[in-house]
Amino acid sequence: MKLTQILRGADLTKAIANIAKASRTLEDAIHVAAVSALVHAEECGNTTPMVDLLEAVPTFTRKNALLLWAAKFGKFAVTADGKSVEYAKFAKTDVEAAMALPFWDFKPEQPIKAFDLAAELAKLVARAEKAAKDDKQPASIDDEDLRSIRSLAAAAKPLQLKPGVADMAPVASNDTASVDPLAVAG
Repeated sequence: MKLTQILRGADLTKAIANIAKASRTLEDAIHVAAVSALVHAEECGNTTPMVDLLEAVPTFTRKNALLLWAAKFGKFAVTADGKSVEYAKFAKTDVEAAMALPFWDFKPEQPIKAFDLAAELAKLVARAEKAAKDDKQPASIDDEDLRSIRSLAAAAKPLQLKPGVADMAPVASNDTASVDPLAVAG
């Protein structure tokens, strides 16, 4: 889609109100179709409606949440590539629970979090110290390595966010969402 106009004032306010209304209508339609696809798979052993729904939803839809929801409440398993579903004959279908919990609430979106280098280095130091003391695990850590990472961790500045990103929480290294490092004050 090529952007051809910029809305201002009352037109922008009206457009946002229309989007809010259309969003609720689309959410309801997707939820009805998803629950119906659960029932169809239960009754017919056919995944086609759920596969088609996954392909039909808009690109901004959180498809992974829909995939996990379908696997939790219906006779579906997520495919090996993580992009669709396949039939899971022995899974249980729970229509009532699926109706009560839409997929976007089943797997809420992760908040955006800032990367905190000092906190991550402190965790690395703790892990390295633990590994160095563990006689049962092989580790390539010597005293010089430990001194080096302790020194690096001590020199790291604590997280300081620029205005506008102050509500973000520090990120753990296994989180997938992160903030542009240029938004973090140095």
